[in-house]
Amino acid sequence: MPQVVPEPLPPLDPAPHDAAARGAVVLSLEEVGRVTRWWRTRHRRSLGDAAGMLGVTRRLLAELERGERGVRLDKALDLLAGMGFDVVLVPRDPSVSLQSSEDRSGA
Repeated sequence: MPQVVPEPLPPLDPAPHDAAARGAVVLSLEEVGRVTRWWRTRHRRSLGDAAGMLGVTRRLLAELERGERGVRLDKALDLLAGMGFDVVLVPRDPSVSLQSSEDRSGA
């Protein structure tokens, strides 16, 4: 059986150096929803006000806050960006990196 060799990963922006200290690992839609609701209540916004500010429907924001599976990934990423969050992908295997060796060495 022939061995499959993956194509090189296109260059990606590295995570902020302090991402681990300021961020959190979320493993479910429900956890994303809790963070979303936390953000909204921290900013003292009603569901309707926050949705208007973010340019989405009240229904979409409510679905995200409830962790509903029907929310499209592109919509969720846009909402999180609008709230000031970055989504950082980190391989669980410490021997795997999404950055090239030049990026990791600072070259």
